[in-house]
Amino acid sequence: MSTFYTSVDRNGPHILFRGYKNGKRIQEKVPYKPTFYLPSSEPTEFKTLDGRYMGPINPGNMKD
Repeated sequence: MSTFYTSVDRNGPHILFRGYKNGKRIQEKVPYKPTFYLPSSEPTEFKTLDGRYMGPINPGNMKD
């Protein structure tokens, strides 16, 4: 069960993916919403490598 891509491109708020999965050619249009992490003064489940807390921010989609 191996999956690898032959082409990836951005189209508005989607990722266009072409590749192979288990030896068969596949093509997918995947919605994408980025998440950014900024320093937080309150404890969260996310930390930097040096132990500072980080909070998630969801700005919208790639097109925004």
